[in-house]
Amino acid sequence: MPDISNITDKAVSCFLAHSLVGHYHTKGENVHKYFAVVSRLIDKAKYEYLLAREAALEEEKEGKLSYEQLEKRNQGQYFYTNTITNHLENCINAVARIYKILRRLPPNYSFSASSKAKKIRDSIEHIDERIANSIQGSVSLNIAEDASSVELVNEHLSMLDLADEIKVLNKTILEFLQK
Repeated sequence: MPDISNITDKAVSCFLAHSLVGHYHTKGENVHKYFAVVSRLIDKAKYEYLLAREAALEEEKEGKLSYEQLEKRNQGQYFYTNTITNHLENCINAVARIYKILRRLPPNYSFSASSKAKKIRDSIEHIDERIANSIQGSVSLNIAEDASSVELVNEHLSMLDLADEIKVLNKTILEFLQK
């Protein structure tokens, strides 16, 4: 999973600073509310992605331990798959919601990018329907052995694409917040 820890700007901080000086009050109530939500969601997406990445790195270290090291530790082997899955689902959901909100902004904000995360987000959100309809297949994200991608119901998302989407969204949101 690519490292995005170098994205240090916090959109929420930028939003709050501009809000305090009344920057958004002239832009309309909905724009102000949209900015409040997307600034929180992009920071959430970054946070969840980094937690998933951290867990993937721990999983990799765990897999390299010898039997002797595991025996000496006397706690068995740790599995991080659920942690990685949970954080990636949260991240993907936040990214998809950001796209939906940005498309609702007035035309002067000009946002037309498409999300590679949306299809897998939809697959995640509709797992319950697949189960109810007895449709075969996974009921959770399948994470590649090297954590380079995830797959669910024939939808595939590389972590490079997800990291790139987060970077682009973060930059776009910060630009919009200062517009």
